[in-house]
Amino acid sequence: MKATTLCVFAILIALPVGHVFAYPPDPTPEARALMRESKYAEAAKKLEAYLATNRFDGRAWSSLAECLHSSKQYEPAIEAGKKAIETGFNQTGQIYNIACGYALLGKKDDAIAWLKKALDAGFPEQETLENDEDMESLRADPRFIQLTGLKPPAGLISDKQWEWDLNFFVRRMEQMHWSLYAKVSKETFLSEVDRLKAEAPKLTSERIRVRLSRILAMVGDGHTTLSSFAEGEDAVPRIPLHFRAFTDGLFVIGAPESRSDLVGAKVVKVGLLDTDEALKRMRAYCSVDNDMGYLDGAPRRLTQLAALQEIGATSDEGIEFTFLLADRTSRTVRMTPDPMTKAIARRVFRPGYIYANAKCTSPLPLFQRDVGTPLTLENLDDAKAVYFGFHAVAENKGQTFAEFVSLMTKRIEEKNADYLIIDMRLNGGGNTGLIRPLIDSLIKNDRINQPGHLYVIIGRETFSAAQNTVNQLESMTHATFVGEPTGSRPNFVGESTYFILPYSKLRVYCSSRYWQHVTSTDRRNWVSPQIAAEFSSGDFIENRDPCLAAILAKIKK
Repeated sequence: MKATTLCVFAILIALPVGHVFAYPPDPTPEARALMRESKYAEAAKKLEAYLATNRFDGRAWSSLAECLHSSKQYEPAIEAGKKAIETGFNQTGQIYNIACGYALLGKKDDAIAWLKKALDAGFPEQETLENDEDMESLRADPRFIQLTGLKPPAGLISDKQWEWDLNFFVRRMEQMHWSLYAKVSKETFLSEVDRLKAEAPKLTSERIRVRLSRILAMVGDGHTTLSSFAEGEDAVPRIPLHFRAFTDGLFVIGAPESRSDLVGAKVVKVGLLDTDEALKRMRAYCSVDNDMGYLDGAPRRLTQLAALQEIGATSDEGIEFTFLLADRTSRTVRMTPDPMTKAIARRVFRPGYIYANAKCTSPLPLFQRDVGTPLTLENLDDAKAVYFGFHAVAENKGQTFAEFVSLMTKRIEEKNADYLIIDMRLNGGGNTGLIRPLIDSLIKNDRINQPGHLYVIIGRETFSAAQNTVNQLESMTHATFVGEPTGSRPNFVGESTYFILPYSKLRVYCSSRYWQHVTSTDRRNWVSPQIAAEFSSGDFIENRDPCLAAILAKIKK
């Protein structure tokens, strides 16, 4: 098997990203060791001997297929792959690998047929399709181009390019999404795509992106969305303001120094619309799992001029905002977009921006410190507590997740701490496969894992793998949840697999897996806090943390 095809096995079998397989002990450890040394022929013999005694093991058939393919024994590899498919093991990956085998044997018709099967089964690896040497013999075949969307016809006019892209969009959405028409009818979805095809020649590229975002939002889940940046694109036009919704309204929490006079102002009007109406209309363009997602997503959309044009807030190349300033005076300011780079867009707090709490003399709240580091620890000695800033389900540089959990456990013991506070309010997800050491450690800790001693702060941005972590904390520990409801549901469709539209190079994220860590009948919109604690604009400006304050008050009481 070529290196690029090996990547398929690594992603789908050995090192799952965002999900985890709970395998029993491997009955073929010697074969696995030989595979790690690239001794595929020897490993194949070990696996064949084992399968002679147990023909039901799909994992072993899959490993045998990999060994045979890597040994250039393509026909036996194909047969072993088919055996793995019969067991239900790694079906999409195996189907693709069989297509690779047929391509290397020069059997193009069979290769194309199996490639179609793989794509119809939801095979998501676009980079593999682009770069896999095993597929080289098929790249010029019109059927390969049609199926994958790669290297589309040159010379098409812009209108036809968008038509090609949108046809490809529908096909890949139907192939990859877990259940595309669960929340939007097929008739509605396709009619909206057809309408966009018809109107695309009259629209700017930015307006087309916004319309496509609305179509994706109709699917009804937070992971099915359009990336802000097309492939190779370093900047997009955005109004240079950072908004956030609080209990007392929508506020400018940050801005470049040139707009620092607006920092801390309340937004009372967005173009032709009152702020509440603008936020309400913008919901149609936000991909969310529940209503908490709108609190996060709609304010961000208000910086996208094309979206503001779509909701009727403005009809020209700028937008007038009306603000209520800190001195209670009103000001209307006309603004136009500036380039926003990826480095700025992907930060919790944007580099180069002035924030509304900058002049506060009180210390920065713990949850706002070092937010670029996934996992942080602080001692709260006065409360006999340890604070775990859990900003992403990821690993710190040079430190595994399990090593961090061991460090946290050691810190609790050294400080003789009676309480652990896990702050997940800014945690947008990552790799669910990492979290088991944390859950195991908490279950075993009798001092921490009891009512009133383990607190977890959650909120609108607690999403994806963070939601999965919350689900397991809820079901397996005595955690008390504090803050806002989570930004996702206990049971949800997710996984940010993606495809790229051939001409426009827009990246479309598509939910391809169903996540269930609770009972199938659990239809809650979110995991709710037992102790509700919401932020006002004043809390942000004065560096107050109502969530941590509520926990410390509970501990003291």
